Amino acid sequence: MAYSLIEYRSQIVSGTLPKDDLVELKKKVTAKIDYGNR
Repeated sequence: MAYSLIEYRSQIVSGTLPKDDLVELKKKVTAKIDYGNR
């Protein structure tokens, strides 16, 4: 799980994603973090 979060982070920081994809990716990251906090 941590590895996928690192990959998501690199995609977000790169700034190459379209706005729609960025919003969806941020939702995925938030869901994974919330799941990990349970």
